[in-house]
Amino acid sequence: MSIIGSNEDTLDTSFEADVEPSEPKRRGRKAYPRDSAGNIIRPDGTTSKPTGRPKSKASLEAQISGFVTLINMFVTSFKPDYALDQVEANALVKAIDQECQANARFRKYVESVVKGVGGANLIGVALIIIGRRFVRSNLFPIPDDSPVKAKEIDNLLGTILYATSATKPIASLNAEPVGV
Repeated sequence: MSIIGSNEDTLDTSFEADVEPSEPKRRGRKAYPRDSAGNIIRPDGTTSKPTGRPKSKASLEAQISGFVTLINMFVTSFKPDYALDQVEANALVKAIDQECQANARFRKYVESVVKGVGGANLIGVALIIIGRRFVRSNLFPIPDDSPVKAKEIDNLLGTILYATSATKPIASLNAEPVGV
């Protein structure tokens, strides 16, 4: 007695033809269907790209600015005619930062160069603060005919501190008020 059949005791096992698949088998992933414009139609029915986590391309402008300012300070102290003015320094920093946004290999190189200089590290910040105090107390002998005065060095060190820590710089105590 068979459980499959209703009243029949025999089972029909004849096949008339082999069943062929509607699509031939293929290797690999199945391609997504596309709409008339060529956009992929995803399983949920959307045609736009899914919003994922955006890649973090944070600006290195502050670190680059600190590095350029530090190098420019040394150039200013020895060859003031060759130092970058503020417009040139800003343009250079912006151009380097834009290239870092576009070129990952260049960004890694710049990050390795400015790692210790541009970042707010303890030793660098402490040296800048101590340097400002030495300049304010006139412990460095600066000749009167020098193109760089003590208050300019103090302000420059404050600018470096600002560029490396992204906080407001402390104005020099030796600076004269503007407009007086």
